[in-house]
Amino acid sequence: MNEDTYEGEINNPLSLNVYTYVHNNTLIHADPTGNWCASSDGKNAHPGDCSTKAGNFESDYLHDGDQIVSNGNEIGVFYDNDGAHPDHSWTGVLFDMAITGGAGVGKAVISKAISKLYGAAVAEETAVAVANGQVFYGGLAGEAFVASLAKATGENQLQQHFKTSMGTRIIDVLVKGSAYESKVGYVKYSQVAKTQILKDAELVANDSVKNYTWHFLRSGVTGKVGADPRLLQLLTQNGIKYVIHE
Repeated sequence: MNEDTYEGEINNPLSLNVYTYVHNNTLIHADPTGNWCASSDGKNAHPGDCSTKAGNFESDYLHDGDQIVSNGNEIGVFYDNDGAHPDHSWTGVLFDMAITGGAGVGKAVISKAISKLYGAAVAEETAVAVANGQVFYGGLAGEAFVASLAKATGENQLQQHFKTSMGTRIIDVLVKGSAYESKVGYVKYSQVAKTQILKDAELVANDSVKNYTWHFLRSGVTGKVGADPRLLQLLTQNGIKYVIHE
């Protein structure tokens, strides 16, 4: 057994043990590498090990729902399978419901359209998150919540790809010209995040979208929500609205 290359976080004591695997719960967790690698210039970001020493890596669970970037182009979205419900199965959902006591009022704000778009399990998971004080254990549930706020009804309103001078940008939710970004957990002041903001500003400036709003949602894994103040300032400077769901 080798040491984990990720040294962990002080506010998550179990992560500091470099010899533990998937929080000592192999029944519902899996973690092939555990790493997320991002280049210092922000042009590449992906799950797995870094191919060069110039890359910066940290735990992949911190990037659940983040865009995968290749040569400046966003080519897909990473959904971590190392959370409380890795495959969004009913087993995971029922596990959450046992802890929270059920979805309750959450079901009232999660429309049938969201259930149709994301599947019943993710819709239920999102409802549980809402009922539990808007605490999200997965990036997909966070995106589904933002889609519900935007009143999305069709697949053509999700994961839309747009070209920018800095590379492709994937918009999480796009409804009637208004774009929405979902971020679960605390977002650091990284080059990847800064580039996303500049791409979004360009899309607004060239009328590809009418406006843009970023939604920051609390992570049930880290307990964190929001972003580095410098990132929030950059959003404001570029005319992008943001909402922190405390």
